[in-house]
Amino acid sequence: KSVCIEEKYILMPHSMSGIYSLYWAMHYPEEIKAIVGLDMTVAQMEDERNINWSLAVSLFCKLTE
Repeated sequence: KSVCIEEKYILMPHSMSGIYSLYWAMHYPEEIKAIVGLDMTVAQMEDERNINWSLAVSLFCKLTE
């Protein structure tokens, strides 16, 4: 269902939603104006925190289908 929003989005992710915002911006750049990160998680943190990014992104993709 369309909501008739014509402007681009400014995303303001916090924590884990940072990785999903970056994913969205990479796949739908025409929809994103900016990302303002609020202590957001980024992919480079994988080694530090032992996070399985492949699993996290695949779960996000399933949620957005």
